[in-house]
Amino acid sequence: MTTSSLHFRPEPSLTRRFRSAVSLHGHTLHSKERLTIVGRLIHAVPLLHELIQRERRRMAGPDATPIDFSQVWWTPPLSARQALGLETKQIENKLGLAALVSLSDHDNIDGPVRLRMMRETRTTPISVEWTVPFGETCFHLGIHNLPATGAAEAMQEMAAYTQAPRPNRLPALLAEISRTPETLVIFNHPMWDQTGVGPSRHAALLRHFVGRCKPYLHAAEINGLRSWVENSHAVAFAEAAGFPLISGADRHGREPSAVLNLTNAACFAEFADDVRRKRESTVLLMPHYQQPLKLRILQNMADVLRDDPDHSLGWVRWSDRVFHCSPEGTISSLGESWVREPAMIRHFLRAVKILSNHRLQPALRLALAGRRTRIQEAAS
Repeated sequence: MTTSSLHFRPEPSLTRRFRSAVSLHGHTLHSKERLTIVGRLIHAVPLLHELIQRERRRMAGPDATPIDFSQVWWTPPLSARQALGLETKQIENKLGLAALVSLSDHDNIDGPVRLRMMRETRTTPISVEWTVPFGETCFHLGIHNLPATGAAEAMQEMAAYTQAPRPNRLPALLAEISRTPETLVIFNHPMWDQTGVGPSRHAALLRHFVGRCKPYLHAAEINGLRSWVENSHAVAFAEAAGFPLISGADRHGREPSAVLNLTNAACFAEFADDVRRKRESTVLLMPHYQQPLKLRILQNMADVLRDDPDHSLGWVRWSDRVFHCSPEGTISSLGESWVREPAMIRHFLRAVKILSNHRLQPALRLALAGRRTRIQEAAS
């Protein structure tokens, strides 16, 4: 029997019943965040598309080729150590609980592996957000707490599948990954149509995917950076499929997890047992989840775009943290490529900086709030 509960306030009467809080699905500077979706959005807005192409022609001449957004990516601002500290601080200071933090970058485990090299963070789970192509779309799975002795080999198998999908191989691969009882496989933001195939086709692919892989999926995520409308559909999906509901921050900037799990587990392996064997999960939405999503995304954009003199790899400017792979395979940052920042980009950055000013937050919060949602009603 699956027992999931969802709570809208971190009340002491709730949190004192638990020993730990779990932060899942946080990204670090090791994560490659593709701009493919940006390309789709730009093509959907003809004026914006023309402005960008006009700027590109001005810089590179009339024969400039269109920007291939699939070959452009950016990296989140925090190192693995900083991300771990951010999540731990929120859990310890705001909830008074022990912190269990699992960082999962896109398709690589560099962050947690480096953390495990230090004595004070040697128990960090080795986790990844795996991109799984499936038909015309792709799904993201949070693979948490891979065994240290087999993590590299598992990553090679996952990478090989992502590069050359073989649908008949997928169930066996997931069975091997989930063979270790301490490993947790989470279906991240299952209702997000990432590739824009449309609601009906996404739903059909989702049913097909779950039909093939359900025995090796342990929970479905309620996501800290998705709208409540989408998350409410994820809740219904989890209930219909018989999955426990579990938290996932999807944190990319400096805002700590907006969704956490509460547990009496003392380590991640015990938490995995709660979810996999006992099928129990207690999800807590933190107060900042109730803030307007557009405002939170704007603040995250400001985190990504602002200068960072203390960046652990020396990537001070935002353009140092955005990369492009040329047709010849050469990788360079935008900071290396630009003689000077295009005027349109400067104006955009200035607008983001102004709008993210803390003095404007009350007015923006009021302007973006709109009508009350079910989550706001439940929390009031």
